[in-house]
Amino acid sequence: MKKLFTLLTLALFAVSGAWSADYTAPATKTYGELKFLDVAGTDANVTVSSDNYLTYGAYYIGVVLKVTDWYNASDDNPAGNKENGVVGDFSAQGFIKVTDTAQDNTNGNAGLKLNSGRIRYYYVTGATSVAGLVKDNGSTKYVQLKIQEVASDGSLGDATTIDGNKTTAQYVIDGGALDPSKYYKISFTSNNTGNCVIYQIRLGKAPAVAVDPVFSLTKTTIGTDETSQIQVGSKGNLDGITFNGDVTFGTAGVVTVNATGLVTPVAPGTTTINFNTNAVSEKYNASTSNSLSITVTAPVVATPEITPADGSRFFGASQEITITSATDGASIYYTTDGSTPTASSTLYNSEDKPVITATTTIKAIAAKVGCTDSEVATATITKFVKSDLTSISTNATWNFNKLTANTSHAYYSSGIKLTDSTFPKKTDLDYFVYEDFKGDFFTIADGFDGTTIAFSQTEYPIRDNSFMQGTNLKFNTTVPGIVTVTYSNTGNRDKEDDRRFLTINGTKYGVGTMKSNANVTTSVPVAAGDVVIGGVLKKDESVQYLRIYSVSFSTTTSASISEYEWVTYVSEAPLDFSGVANLSAYIVTGHSGNAITTTKMTSTVPANTPLLLSGAEGDYNIPVAGSSSTDVSANKLKAGTGAVVASESGKTKYVLSVSGGKAAFKKINATDATVPVGKAYLQFDETIEAPVFDLDGEATGIKAVENNNVENNKFYNLAGQQVTQPTKGLYIVNGKKVIIK
Repeated sequence: MKKLFTLLTLALFAVSGAWSADYTAPATKTYGELKFLDVAGTDANVTVSSDNYLTYGAYYIGVVLKVTDWYNASDDNPAGNKENGVVGDFSAQGFIKVTDTAQDNTNGNAGLKLNSGRIRYYYVTGATSVAGLVKDNGSTKYVQLKIQEVASDGSLGDATTIDGNKTTAQYVIDGGALDPSKYYKISFTSNNTGNCVIYQIRLGKAPAVAVDPVFSLTKTTIGTDETSQIQVGSKGNLDGITFNGDVTFGTAGVVTVNATGLVTPVAPGTTTINFNTNAVSEKYNASTSNSLSITVTAPVVATPEITPADGSRFFGASQEITITSATDGASIYYTTDGSTPTASSTLYNSEDKPVITATTTIKAIAAKVGCTDSEVATATITKFVKSDLTSISTNATWNFNKLTANTSHAYYSSGIKLTDSTFPKKTDLDYFVYEDFKGDFFTIADGFDGTTIAFSQTEYPIRDNSFMQGTNLKFNTTVPGIVTVTYSNTGNRDKEDDRRFLTINGTKYGVGTMKSNANVTTSVPVAAGDVVIGGVLKKDESVQYLRIYSVSFSTTTSASISEYEWVTYVSEAPLDFSGVANLSAYIVTGHSGNAITTTKMTSTVPANTPLLLSGAEGDYNIPVAGSSSTDVSANKLKAGTGAVVASESGKTKYVLSVSGGKAAFKKINATDATVPVGKAYLQFDETIEAPVFDLDGEATGIKAVENNNVENNKFYNLAGQQVTQPTKGLYIVNGKKVIIK
């Protein structure tokens, strides 16, 4: 048994008079009116479904009304079994009546059959009695009426069962009295498989008892533009009660009351409403000397609205202020010094509006005769003061996904969109730092310093919370470094002429971009000073927007030394080795026998200089130089381009490789080699037989010297002591380091 069934109830009328077999109803409606209610007594709005049966939730109810089919439900089979031909008609008299004769022609009347032990059941409350007009089908086959109380948890109590009369004639099976405050399950069934029939079910209800009405007002205080209502209980109206005589008032002219109890204000004030009422049969008793108090308040003037709104900024030299009130005829008074306005303050004149030239707090009130003054409106309007760009001297990164656009801003459209009518304009040549618009255009997460980067000629300072879309970004650095930009086109382009390139300080770099969904990253060395990032179109070099996702600046470039302690290296930036510890840089100036001669770089090196680096395995940061005048014209190292380096007549080329477990330059013979960008190879403009140049020890001016030449030179060890009989090792000869093999 589900508790759900306790929600299905019947609202009933009292039973009176005798029943007749031909269903004739008495003139007065005294039979039960079938109506489904929830447990609070509210209409549950249960209706006949399109499938011709009544449902409540997932359960079937044993009532058939105005349908062409009917259902036989039982405790074991709550869905019932569908059979054709019987029509139940809920008549205007309020009881179930069968009008179809398709299945039972006895006496020309048809009923709801109970053959095969089927059950018709109903859940009721508010009933004082139950009975049914039925017919049995023989001495051993008869109708049974079962009554069970339903507990609050939905469980069923013990059943009271009434057996039928065992007759084929129609008769009344009487279930006796019920407690109208309780819920019951009423079941009709057959004791046998033979056909029995229900013709009518009647439920009685005790007569209503009239009560003394209790009156109140839906509102005890109303404005002059509001109403109130006299109500009985909490019904929101008089529920059919009428006034006996005139309604009088303690103070005249405050409110009026009409026949339905509607209270309408006339003027501010407080009064009592005094009245008597008539009785309503079986519902309410007559009532006298009722008195209710009500207050009508004066209308409050609408709070002024200040434009621009609180928190706004204005741009330029001045800003005009507009103040309005929604109350017609109201006078507005305002202050500009932050004090609270009164009727003695400056009167607002829409023909001569106030103008501010600095950050100002404006306060305003509105007043009208016969009304209560408005609340005070306050607006602080800030003058925009453009900030200067802050320079950087260390590494910095600006990822635009750190910005979140303000979706409530008037400029918002997939981001903060600037036009020719916004501030800033998208065509403004001036630069604006991002920090100036923090909290207005967007929020900025940690890791993005909005004081050190600025935009100009920009359509979107931030779009899709991912990128800046515009012409120019700018930052200023006090030291040289390398700027790295990740960017894309603003759309997917098909024509090569529509390729867009990154520009740094007006110079075009990189391979360009054709697509908005394929990002490109380009690194460019820059000197100290302003760094302006923009874009141009391939076709005509015209200035074009880019989508810029991130910008980073580094004061150093990095180099990695392998376990063999030697690498070649080429940087697009000029470098400064004067303060780099544990790393040596060389250019190769020549060769002697099977050894190379080098010059160590101890200060700056021009950009794109191929170098030979030596040090312990690890990563090294090399400072970027602003420029370099160091002469490296004797350098025999050549920068790799990513292309194949092939052997060439009259020239000898070597690539850095490994020989005998050590780094060495190996000659390019029949097998060509590919040297990537950022690496170098060795080239002599002559034919050299040596297949390998070994790299041993510390390499400044490394030169291999044959043993048979030892006696012609003075040798010194690294401590500066002369060695008269040198053996294999590293020595100083004529101011240069040499290796004896």
